[in-house]
Amino acid sequence: MAGVEMNKPLPVGPMAARRWMLYALSLCITSLVSGTVYGWPALRRDLIKEKGLNEKQLGAVFTAGAWSVQGGRFVVGLVRDAIGTRVTVCGSLLLVMLGSTLVATADPDDPAALAAGMLFMGMGSGAQLCVQPVTALFKESASTAMATLSGAFQLSGLVFLVLSMASALDGVGRTGAYLAHAAAVGVLVVLSFRYLPKGGKYTDDEVVAGAEDAGNAEKTEAAGAEAAEVVVLRDEEEARAGGETGEKDG
Repeated sequence: MAGVEMNKPLPVGPMAARRWMLYALSLCITSLVSGTVYGWPALRRDLIKEKGLNEKQLGAVFTAGAWSVQGGRFVVGLVRDAIGTRVTVCGSLLLVMLGSTLVATADPDDPAALAAGMLFMGMGSGAQLCVQPVTALFKESASTAMATLSGAFQLSGLVFLVLSMASALDGVGRTGAYLAHAAAVGVLVVLSFRYLPKGGKYTDDEVVAGAEDAGNAEKTEAAGAEAAEVVVLRDEEEARAGGETGEKDG
């Protein structure tokens, strides 16, 4: 009986919609930030073309990014346990935004700025740990959900390659490509703040609460619009009554 319940399709309505929305958001976060620093060869090739850094400096830049990934995830795990998922993910994504901006704007002969950019991008990749538990919402297909997120992690290693291809376009360059990445991550910050759970767990209770919050917000907006309409109608009636009184007095 339990097995039959486990394989039931997702319920139709706000809960199911919010589950899939959370999963899609987690997939986007994983794809854009979780393993970007491992696509270093594409960025390295671009920096070599710019002829600003020597091999030793290039190695230092990559080391800053690679080492910060594991260290950053350790810190992110501690922070998430302390203050919850939403704030931790938003903070991690802001670090990625800062890192992308530094890589975009750094001079080709400025290893410190480039290393700092890679450092922040690596630290921010810990956002992946905060969104992986979303698979708990899909008990009937948890392995498939987890495997898909793992695939998204692999895809994130191609982000630098895509940005490298974009930077080769006329009028784009390294600055335009990496600022575009920072802007995309900024969109994820807004969505994460709006939809991710405050606590440390992804449960149906959180989903229901989120859906109810959204429903309450819609009801509040509707009530406000209705109240405004009532006020307008009342003002019109008063104005009409005043006009009729003026005509009688005349």
